Amino acid sequence: MVHWGFLKVDIAAHILPPRYKKTLDEAFPGHIQQDINERVRGLWDLDERFRIMDRYEVMHVLTLSRPPLEEVVEDPKRAIELAKMANDEIAELVFKYPDRFPAGVATVVLTDVDASLKELERAIRDLNLRG
Repeated sequence: MVHWGFLKVDIAAHILPPRYKKTLDEAFPGHIQQDINERVRGLWDLDERFRIMDRYEVMHVLTLSRPPLEEVVEDPKRAIELAKMANDEIAELVFKYPDRFPAGVATVVLTDVDASLKELERAIRDLNLRG
């Protein structure tokens, strides 16, 4: 992944972790981004993502893809649950594939600031996400 002496890292590589994507699609069918998410396989299909990463010799810092949870989930408690699920999966991917994903960034929701601050703290302290 080093090209001309430089390491290429995409610092905003969106992803839809598999369990998170499945839960989101089942709980909120037809959500705002579902059609686009299905057409962009690299968001959720790791084999496709790795093929693209190899082609362009790039590493990715993982961030959760659109839509923001508050656009899909009206219940703030449910949105926080989904954010936790996504953060757990992003952390798992970073741990499992450190040569591909050097870091991950937590997702939070804006509809419950206190719960989101707690989740951000958990994501940084317990999951080793970078923010």
